[in-house]
Amino acid sequence: MTQTLINADITTDQLLKTVEGAYRYIQSKRVETDHGIRYSLEGSANSEPYFDEISLYSGAAGIIHFLLHFYEVTGNEQYLQDAEAAFPYIQYRWKEARDLTLAFSPWAFTTGYSGVSFAVAELYKFTKKDVYKTFIEEVVDGIIADVKASDDGVGGYWTGSFGILADSGIFLELLSLADQFDRQDWRDFTVKTGRVLLNKGIDYKDGGRYFEGSSFGGKIIPGFPIGAGGVAYTLLKLYQASDDRAFLDATAGVKEFYHAIYEYQGKTITVPHDLPNEEPVHYLGYCGGNAGLIRYLYEDYKVSNDAQDLVEIEQLIQSIVDLGVPEEHSEGYWHTIAYCCGSAGFLNAFLSVYQVTGNGIYLDFAKRTAIQLLKDGDYYDENGQESIKWNEAYTRLEPDNISAPIGFYEGAAGVASVLLQLYSLLEGDYKVSRIVDDPFPSTY
Repeated sequence: MTQTLINADITTDQLLKTVEGAYRYIQSKRVETDHGIRYSLEGSANSEPYFDEISLYSGAAGIIHFLLHFYEVTGNEQYLQDAEAAFPYIQYRWKEARDLTLAFSPWAFTTGYSGVSFAVAELYKFTKKDVYKTFIEEVVDGIIADVKASDDGVGGYWTGSFGILADSGIFLELLSLADQFDRQDWRDFTVKTGRVLLNKGIDYKDGGRYFEGSSFGGKIIPGFPIGAGGVAYTLLKLYQASDDRAFLDATAGVKEFYHAIYEYQGKTITVPHDLPNEEPVHYLGYCGGNAGLIRYLYEDYKVSNDAQDLVEIEQLIQSIVDLGVPEEHSEGYWHTIAYCCGSAGFLNAFLSVYQVTGNGIYLDFAKRTAIQLLKDGDYYDENGQESIKWNEAYTRLEPDNISAPIGFYEGAAGVASVLLQLYSLLEGDYKVSRIVDDPFPSTY
């Protein structure tokens, strides 16, 4: 049954207090070293080894993104100072200890130096300090130097996996940096190298075409950052950067692929996590389900002006709520608050769709999700001030493996940042800076 407005209510004071508590928890993980401030993942990550302590996914780069958002919303210089204080250790790692833990590649977006550059580019946007620009130029030089020529001579690659978590994420960040720093040479390199995607489409047996974003035991993974939607999104960005219709034409069949694999319960749509699978799990979040797929559809709408994309986005979002989100957990929404696969990602998606439709039901969904996040928080006193962390079973298949991460994609920084979105919206001055695979409008 379709859920309607239930008069969810939450105050801006509650939201801001929660963000401040999350900030204190994150800052409790700061460690002063001879090389600057590092954010320790010890005691908060759910496994060892884990994504790197400077990564966008789990570490300092994602925390910088949150801190700059906090500064933009509040004007409190402390948060800008904290963000800048995290850079010297990042620079030390780049100069003297460059290897990364569990990075999909050294240059990957969420786990490698492309994502680190995203955060450092935000530091430059706020401060215009040359040290940040120099760092970015060095990283881009490294990316360009490390590219491998495709076997057929068309384009190039770094890993040979083309999802956003791998090579497409690198393309997206390079295009973003080219725009920010007005570097046509970076744009030209990315367009030329990105041609590797043009011949990667594969016909699907039940209709449409898909891309193998990454290989997981021979399975097709439809999830946005891993699969076809993310590669199609990247092709659309390459088309806009080059005006070459070959990139646009290469996306033909992707929507039809998703329509072929959608599973319906009445009007409720879910996406199987992997294919073929006789008993698939249906993730709902950014990484494997509806909340991620809307990003591809909205980018397609921006290019094609196909109104059906908006209809489908609203169907996918309504389906998330029809399946119990945010109050009820399920196989596709287990006990996780993560931006990647849980509550924080849903809150971002609800606010995004509200932003472009103005339909109050999505704001209601967002408020309900925020209320649930506040209920799920673990509140504790530290030095006379309230701190907040979120305990979660981040790994779906390990429900007893409980952790309280600090990072953006799986922990407190991501939760706090999306709560700031809602706070600023309710205060009448919506503030959001989108990540490169998020097509909804940025406001700063």
